Amino acid sequence: MIDTIGQTRKFIVKVSDHNLNGKSQILTVTKVLPLEAPEPVVKTGENVDGESDSEGGDHADESVKRSADGIELEGVKRAKCG
Repeated sequence: MIDTIGQTRKFIVKVSDHNLNGKSQILTVTKVLPLEAPEPVVKTGENVDGESDSEGGDHADESVKRSADGIELEGVKRAKCG
């Protein structure tokens, strides 16, 4: 992990309104795919959170970006919060 300090990485991140409201704003990267991985299929208008269509209007603002480089992180540790 030491050799990755100071390097820039790009990730595929899906952000919902839930992640950015409240006191803590946390994004957790759970998987980093290699460059050879296929592009994810994004369907517009798909209701992922199980909300009714009248409640899910903010989903159109979400974006998906392709990873610029693949790196496998082993033994990733989470920060401990009080």
